[in-house]
Amino acid sequence: IDASLVSDKNLTLTKDEEFDVRYKLSPQDFEFNDINNATQKDVVLLIDNSSLVNNVAFNSLKDSIFSKLLNNTTLVNLKTNYSVITFSDKVELLSKFTTNINDLNNVIKNINQNSSKEANLDKAIDLVKTTLNGGRTDATKNIIIMAQDNVTYSEDRIKELLRRRVLRLRL
Repeated sequence: IDASLVSDKNLTLTKDEEFDVRYKLSPQDFEFNDINNATQKDVVLLIDNSSLVNNVAFNSLKDSIFSKLLNNTTLVNLKTNYSVITFSDKVELLSKFTTNINDLNNVIKNINQNSSKEANLDKAIDLVKTTLNGGRTDATKNIIIMAQDNVTYSEDRIKELLRRRVLRLRL
């Protein structure tokens, strides 16, 4: 993912003041310096299916997952395992880990937006953790969060997960 800062990079803030940081994200292919040393990957696709996501963007996202990610030759050759979880006001495991691209494509095609105006990431984290822990022991664990705006989460919860190394942020 290529991330470019959109919001003002120079802010004057006071202690405990809240602020927004906005990035323009552009999907990029996974790149490996040496395919022979690339590790297996377990990837959870965490998809916001709330009504907060623009309908056109939601359908474009589903198409992109299949065309850009699941059909990535390098990841296919590494037998990358994918799991699909959706979140809004509720969380659903739609697919356990699998390498079957046709099954994953069917799961993704059949994801529907619901009418919820809530996109609660906190509710999804426990299922993501359980899903990743149930993956292959020799695979690196990855989460790809796909959401638009207004995702809610507890800052303390994210900090706790980062501290316990359940969740890692990479830029």
